[in-house]
Amino acid sequence: MSRSDYKRATNSAYSVIRAYNINKIPVCLDHIINRLPDLRLMTYTSFAELNGVSIDEVIDDYDEYGSLVFDPFFGRYLILYNNLKSFDVVRFTIAHELGHYFLKHKGHNEANDKEANCFARNLLCPLPALDVVNQTDYFCLSSIFGISWSAAATRICFIHLDRYHLNEELYNSIDAILGRPFFIDYNFAVI
Repeated sequence: MSRSDYKRATNSAYSVIRAYNINKIPVCLDHIINRLPDLRLMTYTSFAELNGVSIDEVIDDYDEYGSLVFDPFFGRYLILYNNLKSFDVVRFTIAHELGHYFLKHKGHNEANDKEANCFARNLLCPLPALDVVNQTDYFCLSSIFGISWSAAATRICFIHLDRYHLNEELYNSIDAILGRPFFIDYNFAVI
């Protein structure tokens, strides 16, 4: 069994924030996805219709929440996500699948899923922004960062581990991109 590389996953999330100049909270995942020519986003509903199957069959074949798959016909990756889930769950799912994409995971296993979760929590709720907010209230974090209460609780639980793994130069560059006080977009799109 392989071990999760949390340092790589943490720093990859911050490298993406820097590379795509993410300067608003909640992070707009479309801002990233739309700049990746070999990646597309598709709902389970659309995927099911396109393939003449039910959503239940898609869930049986992939996952209850979402999946990253390679489409050999078009030569690109698809992030498939269950659009019947709540918006905050969809956001975390898409960020998780982006983690698989950026970390170049081959196949699904527990170590890869833990790395993708680490990537997602750092992408959606970056430490420099969390430090400015200075909150541990799950409802507050959920509202500010567009994440579920469960994701907010996990964010708080792993804050020290992620801080330990985060490269100081990356932290400082993200802190500068976000600015103080950073811009909170209360009209952000779901994704």
